[in-house]
Amino acid sequence: MLRRLHSLLRSLLKVLLTTDTKISCYHCGEKSRKSQTLYVFFNGATRPVCCYGCAAILKTVEELGMHDEYQTSKINTPYNDE
Repeated sequence: MLRRLHSLLRSLLKVLLTTDTKISCYHCGEKSRKSQTLYVFFNGATRPVCCYGCAAILKTVEELGMHDEYQTSKINTPYNDE
């Protein structure tokens, strides 16, 4: 019985670890697990972010109403994927 339970738990854990897709952060592009992703309301939609720092930046831009400036800056600044 314990072997069967152990086997079942191992297979469930394997499924959970392999199906946890990664989501790109709306602000910096960093990928984070779906289970660890935060969501922030920004510019009329809910956006995924990887950390509280990126969430704070989007909230600040939202509060200041600087969506256009943010989008322009984001378009002109490519991600540095090294």
